[in-house]
Parts: sequence; structure tokens; C-alpha cells
Amino acid sequence: MAGTQRALATYLDAADRDRFEHHVICSSNGPLVEYLRQRGVPVSVLPRRAYWHPAAVARVAWMLRRRRFDIFHASPSRVEAVAARAVGVPVVCRRNVGFDSFWAQWRQRGLVARILNAPIDRFIVPAAFLIDEYERRGVRRERVRLVHNGVNVRTPSPAEITRARSEMGDGRAQVIVSAGRLVALKGHRSLIEAGALLKALGVEVSIALLGDGEEHDTLEGLAGALGVGDRVRLLGCRRDIAPYLAAADIYAQPSLSDVLPNAVLEAMALGRCVIASDVGGMREAIEPGHTGALIAPADSRALAQELRKLLWDRARCVRLGAAAQRKIARDFSVAEMVSRTEATYEELVEVKR
Repeated sequence: MAGTQRALATYLDAADRDRFEHHVICSSNGPLVEYLRQRGVPVSVLPRRAYWHPAAVARVAWMLRRRRFDIFHASPSRVEAVAARAVGVPVVCRRNVGFDSFWAQWRQRGLVARILNAPIDRFIVPAAFLIDEYERRGVRRERVRLVHNGVNVRTPSPAEITRARSEMGDGRAQVIVSAGRLVALKGHRSLIEAGALLKALGVEVSIALLGDGEEHDTLEGLAGALGVGDRVRLLGCRRDIAPYLAAADIYAQPSLSDVLPNAVLEAMALGRCVIASDVGGMREAIEPGHTGALIAPADSRALAQELRKLLWDRARCVRLGAAAQRKIARDFSVAEMVSRTEATYEELVEVKR
């Protein structure tokens, strides 16, 4: 249940089922499938052995034709979109342009990108800066729709917050939380290095990382080498991160490259003070000095300095957190996300008619 999956679940929870009947196709079983089935959303699991495997594409095309769907919303794969258009189904695609690897970047450009983009009728993006990114990749602006992820995070009970805080620290140090996949682009190394710098300055903090990934062992080794192994806790994936966000003194998102992570928005919705790298769409939610703090990516010294200021001035943290909470309530509502998404669907249904 990473950001894309949580955004989908939030949308489906609030969608107007009298206007649209939804059916979700997943490539594997997991928490999302379980979540949706519990809520009565039809789900089909169509395993695929490879991104380009023709059998997977053919099965999607067969299902679209047999069930006579009006819209195919691909999130994020575009290969199946080719099959959808081949059977006459308009296609919406939600993508973040590709920030994860050389392969992800390469297939966004040139002839391959144009071939894969051609079947897409509308692109949905969760941050405004991506509209310009798409234009640089040959996609006209009129094909792109901005739909910010709506935030619907529950307020944990005091007991849940207490339990979460006990997992993340020893009760003496202030707690800094970061959630996301443990991959290099999320910048967790900078956060651990900042923790070591804070320790050298006599500032005791506990750092809790929520998530899992290929960097787990590397980050654990780095924390030990820097002498903060007892202060960095890698807690793995948590299905419900709200208690951990609510228990944090500060939420940190030190990404080297990113869009606008759901965890940032959820931490802000819970009134947490957020510090993040100034990348992607972070400025669409975080106004420096008003709704949070921004620092340059990969600058562990600047991160440590800003964290020290925030931890020292608790009143400022509270003010930033309160302003952040108001910002999310005003600009990142679930109702607005649903309205804009359904407007995109309606637009394509009308064109099809």
C-alpha cells in the first residue's frame, strides 16, 4: 500500500457508485486487493511475468472487451493501454513521469515514449509541475489533467500514538519519522547522516524509517558506522502509518527526486511539522516558513541545521504544523480529487458517444 495504492483506495472509498461502477485489475495479491474486496469493490488478479509479456496484455484486452468497460484507467502501466485502445476503450493514465531508474527515464523520451503515449486520451498527474514535464516529452497540455491526491487520514487514538512512539524511541529523544520505500532516491542516507551530525552537536533524536526495500541493509550499516545504530530504527512496512506520523515530533522527506508523496500530505493533515527536500511538487504543499521547511536535496548538513532549529523551537513547530493542517484541508480534499477524476471520466465518455 504505497502512495499510488493508497490514493486509489481513497478515491474508491469516496467515489459515486451510482455514477460509475468500478472494477480493479491488479497484477498480484496483496494488501490493496484485500482492502478493496472488504469494501465490496470487484477485483481481478491477472499475474504477469514481465512488463511487456503479450499474454498479460491480451488478457487485459479480453477482459475489457468481454465486460464492455467505458473507461480504462491505467495506473501506471501504459502497455495495456495499447490493448485498451485496440478494443475501442478510451484510456486515462496516472503517471509520475518516471523517477526510479534509467529505464524509467529512457522510456519517457523519444520514439518509444511517443508510441506508448499515443493511445492515452488523458493523463492524470498529482502535481502541477508534471504538466510541464509531459510537455517536454511531447504530450500536449490539453491532454493532461491535474488531480491532487486527496487526503483522508484518520486521527489515531492516544493509546495508538503512545504505542507507536514506544516503537520509535526510548522516550528521552525527540522522534523524526520518514515513510517510503527504502531506495536511494528517497534520500534516507542524508537523514541518517543528519542524525549523526545532530548527535555530535549534543541533540538527541530517534529516527524511525517506515518502509522496506533494497537499501535496508545499507542504511542499517551506515547507521552503525556513524555511531547512531541505536538511534535509527528500521520498522519495515506498516499498513496503517497514521499512529507513527501522529507520534512524530517532525516528519522528514529527504528525497533526491520525488513528486509529492502521500506520506508528506498525511503528516501535514495530522498537524505535524514537515521538512522535505525542495524537489518535484513539494512546494505545492509546503510553503517554506509557513506550512513547513524545505532544504536542498542530498545536503545532510543543511538538513541537520534545519532539524536543530525546529527541534529547539517547539512553538514554531506547532505553528508550522497547524498551518500545514489547514493547507491540506483547503487544497487537498478527497471531494476535490473525486470530482476532478470523475470529470475526466465524463469527458471521455461524452467523446466516445
